[in-house]
Amino acid sequence: MMENVNISAGCLSSLIKYAISLKEIKVWAIKMLDSTAKIPSGMFEGTVTEFGAFDQCLAILVKNKKGFEDFRGQYCSVEAIPSLGPRPKDLNLAKKSHIDPNESIMKEIETKIFAFYQLTHRFGICVPSTCSADDMQMLGAQGKL
Repeated sequence: MMENVNISAGCLSSLIKYAISLKEIKVWAIKMLDSTAKIPSGMFEGTVTEFGAFDQCLAILVKNKKGFEDFRGQYCSVEAIPSLGPRPKDLNLAKKSHIDPNESIMKEIETKIFAFYQLTHRFGICVPSTCSADDMQMLGAQGKL
């Protein structure tokens, strides 16, 4: 999964430690995951921002085996820009259509897709302090974030 990423060695090492620690259910790793935003409730109604837990993220301190600081939690605000293809010519925010509740979710998404062209989707994530903004941008560009 992380073998072909072009990020700093320190960031990669910390992310690997994070993944292993999640598997081992270590408290700091669970708190880092918990402080990261999830898909927001009400997305189909226009909720496009989820901040996560800023203070909880910054309170995370990870020590190495000798007891020295390895890294801390670092809060990052990420703008999510989905790959949607060309913007439709008839895009209309006021356009409403009735969808049968028993229809497939894909029909619902079709009627709401305009929001993904119009609105900025922003999420707060908690990452190791050893990762730079460039590292995060690279991971996002590679679809690894």
